[in-house]
Amino acid sequence: MITETLRLYPAVPQDPKGILEDDILPDGTRVKAGGMVTYVPYSMGRMEYNWGPDATLFDPERWLKEGFFQNPSPSTFTAFQVCWTKDMSWEGLCISPDEDGNGFIV
Repeated sequence: MITETLRLYPAVPQDPKGILEDDILPDGTRVKAGGMVTYVPYSMGRMEYNWGPDATLFDPERWLKEGFFQNPSPSTFTAFQVCWTKDMSWEGLCISPDEDGNGFIV
């Protein structure tokens, strides 16, 4: 559920970057020094192009393959890169068996 939550609600919803010197982006776009480029993980997490026709739906099962969790590649989406917010999310989720062994305590 954490991975799906980070996809739809990334810790950094937009990330502007200042341009220090003239450059050319990988797609050929020229950018000038003193300008700014921004990418928006919030929108990227909802793009059908990346996630399919159900991109706007909260579906933790999209990360399961044959019933097992498949950790996404950090290069897939910036919210999945190693960072303190993701680490804190995982550390904050503490699941252990309850006393009688019939359920779990979160």
